[in-house]
Amino acid sequence: MATYTLNCQHNRGAQALEGSFFQRNGYTRSPVVVQCYVTLRCGLSCAHCLAPPGEKTALDMPLNLFDRLCGESATLGVGEMLLTGGEPLQRQDLEELIGSLRKYDLAWTLNTAACPDPEQQQAIRQYPPTYVAVSIDGPASVHDEFRGHTGAFEQALSAIRFFSGLPGVTVCAGTTVTTKNQRHLNETLSLVKNSGAHKWGIHLLIPEGRAALRKDLFLSDRQMRQLLRAIVLHRKSFPVTLCDEMGYAGEWESLVRDETFFCAAGRAMCAVLPDGSIMPCSTTNPRYCEGNLTVSRLDDIWTNGFIGLRNQNRTDKCARCADWAVCGGACWLQRIHGTQCFKHLWKLSTAVKSAAGLAVYMGSVTYAAADPGLSDSRSDVSSTPMITAQAGQRSDIRTASLR
Repeated sequence: MATYTLNCQHNRGAQALEGSFFQRNGYTRSPVVVQCYVTLRCGLSCAHCLAPPGEKTALDMPLNLFDRLCGESATLGVGEMLLTGGEPLQRQDLEELIGSLRKYDLAWTLNTAACPDPEQQQAIRQYPPTYVAVSIDGPASVHDEFRGHTGAFEQALSAIRFFSGLPGVTVCAGTTVTTKNQRHLNETLSLVKNSGAHKWGIHLLIPEGRAALRKDLFLSDRQMRQLLRAIVLHRKSFPVTLCDEMGYAGEWESLVRDETFFCAAGRAMCAVLPDGSIMPCSTTNPRYCEGNLTVSRLDDIWTNGFIGLRNQNRTDKCARCADWAVCGGACWLQRIHGTQCFKHLWKLSTAVKSAAGLAVYMGSVTYAAADPGLSDSRSDVSSTPMITAQAGQRSDIRTASLR
């Protein structure tokens, strides 16, 4: 199970576009995005899936419930309906799902790791998404092993080729960086550039679902610093962004993102599980359910739910932190597991800070030509052979949050 969204940090929808209402109430009048888990079924077996092992309940959202969700979302003024899962393309009735989206004139987006079959492609062409996120976790052997299925890599590439060929569709490749694929990031970027994808989203693991059982996949602090340096470097040649799992990135923030981090869970977005349960974000844990569409209307749940998130109640270590004003408690999904704080990584090293300053204020920056710490790099950026890249090439990247 993965989660991407067109709006990623949701800054435009949550703060810039609705500033006064948001500032008064702590949430947007309508969700910027509704993540709809149209199914929990999937043909892959990913080590980091948010769905717990053996998840069996309510695998598919009934068509009548989906149609109702679309109608209520349109009335409420939802900006984006994200179809996710599971694997949404497992739905053989995808054409009918798209029909409901079209009936209510809802803009929709898609998370997938597969290529649509010919019938699905025909339906998609009739009412295409505005944005599609496709998982690419590394070269073929790395990707297939991580996804637990031979041929998954070719499926992903085929998906990118298909969707990037549709007019008006932005395609983002999403990579969840783990200890198994970090050293392949340079090669992965090359694959992404040549795939037809327009953007590249970099994601971190969250200890939810299956990933909670794989502590060996989580990056160390040293590997995290290497990853941040890599993102800074790669943004000079391609639209790359660090997605939401790290939360606020301190001095790295403007170097690894185009918009300042904002956690939208329950404040500018919500998620709907196949049984109609409404969640703040990407979890199947019933503890965090705010209501159910089979009992209440979406607008009632949105207006009256998520009180704790909207009041910004501080808990645990956040309650004593002086940096709450800039961090805001980081990623909600990380926070419920106690893994939200990356404050110890916020500071730039002297070498990176100097290069960053040149990039921002002088229009050019010197970066390491070698792989930026994706292998066993004990040196800082300044100790390796250097190249010069042009600054001022920030693109409007609004990728997603991969889980």
